[in-house]
Amino acid sequence: MLLRILLLVLLTACAKERPPAPDDFDGLSHFIFTHWEDSEQIAEAMSSMGQWLETEGREEAATEFGFLLTDLVEEELAETPHPDHPLEEMIGVAVSGVSDFPITMHGPLLARTDQRWRSESTYIQYDRELTEGTAEGFVPPDGLIRTHNLIDKSGPFGIHIPYELHKDFRWVETKEGKQAIVAQSWVENEGCNGEDGDGKNCVTLSFSIDVWYGASDQETIRVTATWNYLKTSIDDIITEEFLVKTMVNGLREIFENTDKELNEG
Repeated sequence: MLLRILLLVLLTACAKERPPAPDDFDGLSHFIFTHWEDSEQIAEAMSSMGQWLETEGREEAATEFGFLLTDLVEEELAETPHPDHPLEEMIGVAVSGVSDFPITMHGPLLARTDQRWRSESTYIQYDRELTEGTAEGFVPPDGLIRTHNLIDKSGPFGIHIPYELHKDFRWVETKEGKQAIVAQSWVENEGCNGEDGDGKNCVTLSFSIDVWYGASDQETIRVTATWNYLKTSIDDIITEEFLVKTMVNGLREIFENTDKELNEG
């Protein structure tokens, strides 16, 4: 009991109030997730998203601290199979990052079958299968791939969770002539650890959009907006702010590791 109390104090002592996402970004994130299948609407939305990325998306508040997102609702997920669980229990966060590599270098990484390079410290497994499209055909202006991913991800306190993720990617071009890659991902079935997946640690709900925006010939601005509900064996001792911070730091690590992979490649 004393250990739990000390841990709880540790997790809450440095908690700060994290700001909500700006209305324009929050709304665009919801819109892109909901309308991802319509390439014309996504290209139009990316013109507005690009303006945000070129301004607020470059600022420290977005790249270092991140934002909280408003909840997804059932109407927005009508076409997305997902576990039956209250959506309001999800945590939504968004983080952006600026990469000194052109968007055309980012594209090929997304079609790799082994994605563990994204975070070798946390991904025990990240195997990607292309279910539609090819790596060779995933090029601008309108390349598309759909993928099925087998993931086993470790987290704080020795927790790890295996799950299956659907993640699809498309190239679009904005009316300003900028290239972008926009991804949509979701978990269709709850994934849990333990024998036969009956453990106490589960990915119950997960929805995300990822954006790569070609700001210039030598620079890509990235952003991920993600909504998740994870059930863990230590839910009674961890705070929401701790979970948010873990999500934000995990996304920032992926951005950093992506640039490292591109630099070494």
